[in-house]
Amino acid sequence: MEVRLREKLERLVEDLTHRFSQRDREEIRKAIIAMIKVRDIPVSPLNPAGGYHPVLVLKRDLAAWRKRSGCL
Repeated sequence: MEVRLREKLERLVEDLTHRFSQRDREEIRKAIIAMIKVRDIPVSPLNPAGGYHPVLVLKRDLAAWRKRSGCL
């Protein structure tokens, strides 16, 4: 990770640990790093014309499934 990104990550982790708890610090860090990695996934090769990120497609489909099953 570049220095500037690492500084931003530390600042965000600090802000979120004030919102949650110090015990959650490592989980917060892992979640943010995972989101950064997911952001770098290219547009879905299954439907490149759609232009939607695969995670957004999955989130939309899961939301529709939850709505149909009544698990709101």
